[in-house]
Amino acid sequence: MKSAVFIERDGFLVKRINDGQHERAPHRVEELQINQDVLPLLRDIHDAGMLVFATSNQPGIARGEFSRRELDLMHTLIRQKLPIDQFLFCPHDEVDDCPCRKPKPGQFREATFEHRLDINHSYVISDQWQDAAAAQSIGMTSMMVESKQNGTGHRDFVLPSIEAAVSKLLHLHAHQSELFVH
Repeated sequence: MKSAVFIERDGFLVKRINDGQHERAPHRVEELQINQDVLPLLRDIHDAGMLVFATSNQPGIARGEFSRRELDLMHTLIRQKLPIDQFLFCPHDEVDDCPCRKPKPGQFREATFEHRLDINHSYVISDQWQDAAAAQSIGMTSMMVESKQNGTGHRDFVLPSIEAAVSKLLHLHAHQSELFVH
């Protein structure tokens, strides 16, 4: 079975947009700013033999703020710059009670089934409590990057940066691999 890293798209792979009152995901290609600084980190994850999945709640689709076509185009552009194996997202609003909208684990379950992942040796990197809650509910390890969105729920690790989170998960992954070799 394969291991994987699920990374929250917004804030890590792409920069969030500050609209004056709060930060939000980009809604149009013109707003998209790809974070090239994560490229070496994603390569390190792949070099360790793990898959990389980008995850995101995208309620703007359900609210009519942008189209699925626009989102797909943004994902195509991101994939041209960053080695992402697959994008997983929920296009629904909170009121829809969708099983793939984080903090529910539907996005993680979908990838686990499709790619035959070893959930016990897979990781989530995010700065939002919803991702940690989804990870915990199915037994994945959460690597939370310190932020105001961390919340107070369960988190396996809270680290100061995405670099520290990737370093920690690569260390854990290497150690787990050693346990299975001996």
